[in-house]
Amino acid sequence: MILSVPFHSEVSNRFLQGMVDRMTMSRHKYGPVADAYPQKVDAVGSLLIRLLRYLGRARFEQAVYAALAAAPAVEADPHRRDNGNTEYLMDVANFAMIEFMLPRHPDAHFKAEDSSQSPGRVQNDGSLSQVSNTHEIELSRTGFRYNREGD
Repeated sequence: MILSVPFHSEVSNRFLQGMVDRMTMSRHKYGPVADAYPQKVDAVGSLLIRLLRYLGRARFEQAVYAALAAAPAVEADPHRRDNGNTEYLMDVANFAMIEFMLPRHPDAHFKAEDSSQSPGRVQNDGSLSQVSNTHEIELSRTGFRYNREGD
C-alpha cells in the first residue's frame, strides 16, 4: 500500500509509509496484532525499548529525567492528568515523526534492519521475545511446532 499524503512540510510520507510497511511485514512474521495485544505483548514497553535503542541509554535517561522534571506542572493542571486519552498516542507518533524529519540525535540515520537485529517485543511478563502470536502462524511459517510457555 502506498500512502499519498499531499506534500506538506509538517508530514513525512516516508515516515508514514515506513509505518505501514513495517506493520504489514509484522503481520506476516508475527500474525495479527489482535492475537498478541494486549493479552501477551506490551506495546508501550516495546515502544520504549526502541526509543532506548535509538537514543542510547544516556540520552534516554536524560529525556526521561527531563520529562519527569516537567511532570509536576502537567499534573497540577486537572485537564492534563493521566486519563487514558489515546490522542496522546497520536502525539507520540507525531513527535517520533518530527524527530525522523528533523533529528536532534547527532548520529541519526536510517538503515532498514531484519528480524535478527530487532530487539523483539516486550511480553506482559517483562521478557523480550520474537515469537509469532500463535502456534498456527509459527507452524505455517517454519513447519515447526514448539512449546511457548505462557501463551
